[in-house]
Amino acid sequence: MMVRQVSVQIRRPSGDDPGQVTLAYYVLRGDELVMTRADGTPVDAERFTHKLRPGDDPNAIAGALGKQIRREALKITEEQERFYAPLHYGNSGYV
Repeated sequence: MMVRQVSVQIRRPSGDDPGQVTLAYYVLRGDELVMTRADGTPVDAERFTHKLRPGDDPNAIAGALGKQIRREALKITEEQERFYAPLHYGNSGYV
């Protein structure tokens, strides 16, 4: 089975901030997408498996699951992830 890799955007680039991405890995087993580690071992085959339907984009689904896996590994919620993102004040003209 071939392990596929997808880059997942965590934070968009803005100003001086280059943004943030993470990598997610998956394999396709027939019509099932299974999230894996880089070496192909499943992360949690019961929780991170998705049955693909016609028209599904495996990269998009793996990206969404990859974000969830990352948050669980860091023990943070989506709200916490946004809260701790860098603040951008813009240019007010004052130094």
